[in-house]
Amino acid sequence: MRNVALICARGGSKRIPRKNIAMCNGRKLIEWSLMQKENCKYIDDIYVSTEDDEIKEVAKSFGAIVIDRPPEFASDVASDGSVLNHAFQFINLHDDVDYLFRLFCTSPCVRGFELDEAMELLLNNSWANQVGSVNRVVKSSDLNHYQVLLPSGELVQLFQGNQGFSPYTTNNLVPLYETNGAFGIMRFKDFIYSAEEIGNYEYGDDVNQEKIFTDRFQRKIAWNKKIRMDKILGYVIDKYSAIDINYPEDLIIAESILKYREKK
Repeated sequence: MRNVALICARGGSKRIPRKNIAMCNGRKLIEWSLMQKENCKYIDDIYVSTEDDEIKEVAKSFGAIVIDRPPEFASDVASDGSVLNHAFQFINLHDDVDYLFRLFCTSPCVRGFELDEAMELLLNNSWANQVGSVNRVVKSSDLNHYQVLLPSGELVQLFQGNQGFSPYTTNNLVPLYETNGAFGIMRFKDFIYSAEEIGNYEYGDDVNQEKIFTDRFQRKIAWNKKIRMDKILGYVIDKYSAIDINYPEDLIIAESILKYREKK
């Protein structure tokens, strides 16, 4: 069994300039993800998709395999779909992978044992083809306060009760979870394509990558639903491991979490 991780890390960022190599508790953000090769017993190698020379050098210093991302897939408007399609085809062309970990520079607080346990959850449930991180919604009744602000200025409750009965009242609480995107693991061959599915497309062809990704992933998702009912497992992590770096203050929060864990 061969397992690899994929980190997609472009050089540009608006809210935090060059976010993926911003410093957090003495390390660049991407370094926290690159270190998972040593922290997680199931990761054999790490691929890094980037167009940025500095990120490439950091990745190579950790022994990662660099995927040279074309500039058109590193712009502000490039979709995750085109980036993933490009990276998946590269990995499939150069490697024989069973499981692929999606790691993110913006999730520096994920721990190795969490990746290990999530992988074991997927291995023990053959009916599923991927697992993603989730965290529990602490107070489910807060959903009663979610409102939609209409153009007219009117507030409309997003989650409507059923004939006066609200499933979100304190006495009717059920455990609720939200996906947080801190990491994911997939059975790689369920998300890559055979020569017959690819048709006359070959890696590196000057074609519309976005259209290729959309067409092929729609067919693959439809097939997954047919044979597996598209089952996705959820692995629960706490809200601290799930911290996502989007704004400068998130860096401060993440650094505090990492420092606290080191002292503890």
